[in-house]
Amino acid sequence: MIYLIVPVIVVLYMIGGQKIKGVRRFGVPGAAVIGSIGYIFDDKTKRLRDKLKPLLFTLLIPMICVGYGENSWLKKKLRYEWLVRLVYAIGLSLPFIFFGKYFICLPLLIGAYQVHAGSLGKIGSFDILIEDILRGTAIGLSVAVSMGG
Repeated sequence: MIYLIVPVIVVLYMIGGQKIKGVRRFGVPGAAVIGSIGYIFDDKTKRLRDKLKPLLFTLLIPMICVGYGENSWLKKKLRYEWLVRLVYAIGLSLPFIFFGKYFICLPLLIGAYQVHAGSLGKIGSFDILIEDILRGTAIGLSVAVSMGG
């Protein structure tokens, strides 16, 4: 059931990449927290400490705000695009350490952020980018796996 969060995160990631940046920066972590809390509070065997773990997904916000584009300070410091994407993916994977699923999420995110792909087409002024689909899916799957899905 937690895997239903994946398409929601993909759509928010795509919208935030092209239209409203705040949707990616706050909507993706927000969806992860809300979806995970709903999933975990259904489990009556969990302790309160475990039920509050989804709040750790708010740690995604600062890394998503840093960005990895041409104008990001990460790009200015590291200069090489492949290195920027590697460091960015590692930074995104940090919240997953607390769930014990780091070694599943880290390669998934690194792989997704190294992909350069084209467009599948347009819907109105919205460009359907393969790399956004892959990256949003990697984040969504990481959330789902971390929550025990």
